[in-house]
Amino acid sequence: MAQINQEDLVTPHRRSHLRFDVPDQVLIQPPFSLIRMGTEIARGQDSKVFQVRYLQNAGWELEPYQANLSFKHERNEAASGTLLPSNGLLAVASSHVEVPLFSKSADLNGYDPGWYDANVVAQGDVFLQKRISGSDSTEQRLSADQDSFPSAIEAEGENMPMDRVAKTTHNHDQAPIIFSFIAPSSFVNVPHKIAQFHFNGPAGAGKKWKGRGQYQLTFYGDGKCILAEKVRYEGEVDDEWLRQHSFQYAPAYSVSGQSHRIEIRPVPAGKLLFAKYGAIVFDVQVNSQTDYAAGPGLLRAGTTQKPGRSAQSTYVLANAESRSSESPPATVNAPARVDVRRDLRIPFQLSKLVYRTSGHLVDDVFSLDFFPKVNAELTLALIGNAPSGTSITPRLFRADDDTEIPSTGSDNGVYTFDLPFGMRHFYPRFDFAGTSETTPILEGYQVRMDQLITTLEPGEFEPEGVGDIPYGLTSVSITGSEADPSQESMRVTVEDLGGSFDRLSVRGRMLAQLETEYDPEDEEKRCVLFRGHMVDNEGEVRGYGHSDTSYPSRKWKSYDLAFLGVWKRLSESLSSVRFDWHGPDPTAAVGPDGVKPPYKATTAIDTMLGWAGFPPEMRNIPDIDIRLYPSATNDLFIEPLVNLCDYIARIARDYLAMWLTFDANSGEYGKWTLVGTPTAPYDIKAAFVTDIEVDPGVRKLSHSLLSYNGEEVEIPTAFIRRDAFKVKTRPLEGNRLVVTGTGLLAGAPPDMEKLTQVVYNFDSCNFLGLDESHPNFPDPNHPDYIGYDVPIYVVDPSLQTLEAVNIVTRRVYEIACKSTRIASFMAPLLLIDHEIEEGRKRPLRFYDPVTVTHLGVESTWLVRNVNPSYVKDGLQWAIYELEAPREAFLIPE
Repeated sequence: MAQINQEDLVTPHRRSHLRFDVPDQVLIQPPFSLIRMGTEIARGQDSKVFQVRYLQNAGWELEPYQANLSFKHERNEAASGTLLPSNGLLAVASSHVEVPLFSKSADLNGYDPGWYDANVVAQGDVFLQKRISGSDSTEQRLSADQDSFPSAIEAEGENMPMDRVAKTTHNHDQAPIIFSFIAPSSFVNVPHKIAQFHFNGPAGAGKKWKGRGQYQLTFYGDGKCILAEKVRYEGEVDDEWLRQHSFQYAPAYSVSGQSHRIEIRPVPAGKLLFAKYGAIVFDVQVNSQTDYAAGPGLLRAGTTQKPGRSAQSTYVLANAESRSSESPPATVNAPARVDVRRDLRIPFQLSKLVYRTSGHLVDDVFSLDFFPKVNAELTLALIGNAPSGTSITPRLFRADDDTEIPSTGSDNGVYTFDLPFGMRHFYPRFDFAGTSETTPILEGYQVRMDQLITTLEPGEFEPEGVGDIPYGLTSVSITGSEADPSQESMRVTVEDLGGSFDRLSVRGRMLAQLETEYDPEDEEKRCVLFRGHMVDNEGEVRGYGHSDTSYPSRKWKSYDLAFLGVWKRLSESLSSVRFDWHGPDPTAAVGPDGVKPPYKATTAIDTMLGWAGFPPEMRNIPDIDIRLYPSATNDLFIEPLVNLCDYIARIARDYLAMWLTFDANSGEYGKWTLVGTPTAPYDIKAAFVTDIEVDPGVRKLSHSLLSYNGEEVEIPTAFIRRDAFKVKTRPLEGNRLVVTGTGLLAGAPPDMEKLTQVVYNFDSCNFLGLDESHPNFPDPNHPDYIGYDVPIYVVDPSLQTLEAVNIVTRRVYEIACKSTRIASFMAPLLLIDHEIEEGRKRPLRFYDPVTVTHLGVESTWLVRNVNPSYVKDGLQWAIYELEAPREAFLIPE
């Protein structure tokens, strides 16, 4: 056989290798994550709640003694929480006396060892009430305090004066407080004002005002309640009362003659979605099972009821206006105050919460959807708050026999447990410990197990020839990935001349890697052209007529094999965790609004690739400080069994304007990486020419890559095959783009209108009705010209800010509202230096900038895809598709 001169080949020094069953990093045990928050805890029949309660939008806490009204009236434990003149905590108007509502009978002296023991009150639950003789004036009030701190007055005026009858002797500092009163029996379904209660809470903020954090609740005889906040408008020096919300504290038919209580629970800043600087939670105790809808602007959080407990309705004050302020206003603390109608002798009471000092909560069973390996480690992280002197201790039990699994350690609220082998079903218990004045809060918890990734080495093999007989790989056809890596595929034909590779016949799935040599000095230097999974292995027996001793043998088979890229494995990955990527990033610093921002987009991408079974050495995701938008929707709330690759691709595209690609030439096993849209000035990776020039007297072959890539050439260069260069225009999809965010935070007009952006391509249509002589009249010769309106609407409720709307508008406009020039041609398969892996090469890939010199004119293009296709290594051809760079487009702010 004649010796082949490598210098004369189109692609010299190339030799392909197709390796099967190459080593890989694979997932053998998926991650597990379970998050239960708020009302998701203790929902089943097997749950147990002992001396703890759930308060909507606050969390689970030790039960206050005041939660049970009969217990409060008849037992001593809650008495210490009552604010009275006799204990120096309350100042009251003249003629107001302390009145016990219950007095122990003579036969309840502790003789009965059951319920009636030494803790039964002797004086009763003490309320305050006005007591005057017939000759005294009914006007009994703290006049100086009422004059200095007047109450809000309804626009229609007052039919009866409201007297300031009590106030705390100290500034009330947003601690929980209870206001109780007994409505007079004469008020039967009448809308008269009964009482007013003043308290402190987180300050609200609007466009033209800042709140003082001083609130007033006004109670009416028809069960209606109105909430107002003292605010100061811009340019003003005096405060005014601003009506915020109204709701029903009791049904109209059950107001008269009934005892009512309202519990004020300020919630820390950032706790609730609608309140940027905090919210006030009301735990309203009513003597009815009737369900009521909340008034306008007030969220009804629902009811919580357990056997033996009275119904509790929780209302949440959420001022949507506060999100427009850049910094939270400070609360101006003041005493708590009580106003009562002058003509009524209403018993009332102010009290602080008195908590039980211990209790526990047993949650429902959770199950793993796999059998954990030996010595599997599970972590349980608490979500909530434990003030000094309080604690929540989680415990874990087997669901089959209730055996406790001891904790092996804890660190900053994260507890570790070693699971017994073969067990899948468990349940947690939470032991609460507190003081009479302070309780820990359990908002939720998360159970986690890390994924288990291992190196898979089933034993690789490579079809090779023997002696002068050609080696096994005979043809290659690769479809390169574009913006969507799922398009990457390969089809090859392989001749198994010796019939020795039975795995190709019996295995339907196999990881393979196609490599090519390129350095005559070092055959170990190889460039990976494709890495992926075999999905079709059609084989044909070719050894008919051959003997057992001949070569090729009787077992000779010819295989037509189809492969999909590594995206195949990623596309099969389902989430086994539950996670909200819109939630606050615990590693981030608190923002100017007092709230931690959502997670970074790159953090979400990198983490989900790990969930899919790709270890850190197979991920090259940069740290980019672009965060996911805060959202009221669940569009990035990851639930178990959802497809991870869809979320990863969406975040990369929508938030980063980048595309996920698998770089098979990075690291030992390849790495997932992000590719962005390059901008001028471009870092040119390669050059292609149609004009072939050969210097006279110099031996250069116009078809050989060596003729273009001498030492003086700065970038790899290749010729374009004659008559193969083609150009076309891909038309735009539309010329008027409307992007709107219509989420819950968008607000009412005109705020909602600000979350809509409209842009035009004025080169495509005479949108402005200009005269033909006008310099801006659209030119029919422009590539974008259509002549009529073609709208594109993007409606995305997750776009909660104008910045988010503008970003999406830019991205969509550049892709959908401009025509694109597409070039395609056939040229030798170029290999370029890898930008990260020193000493390695890679093929061109999506959005690599290249130049094309055609008819003496050089132009810049971006690679869309590269599709290698060849039969012999000396002719490693590829079909290239390029696109012209799009013009930069910015939306005026």
